[in-house]
Amino acid sequence: MTNVRLLSMHGAERRLGVGHGSLAQLAKAGRVRVIPWGKRLKIPITEVERLAREGVPESRRRPRVRRAPAACAFDPAALRALRVEDL
Repeated sequence: MTNVRLLSMHGAERRLGVGHGSLAQLAKAGRVRVIPWGKRLKIPITEVERLAREGVPESRRRPRVRRAPAACAFDPAALRALRVEDL
């Protein structure tokens, strides 16, 4: 039986310097070899070394679009003129 050293996904991401969830996305796409370990996924150290040598492939996830805040729908001057009794 061969001993295979395994890392957690978090440990592999830290070692490779990639963001949280990057390797999980690549594993789901079948681009990185992982080993199921109960409910978790482990990545062999040989796979981490391969990724360090070849570089981590780009994920195909679309970048998240950040929306600008909604425009102000009230008149600031009118708010300043309000009194507590008016409410």
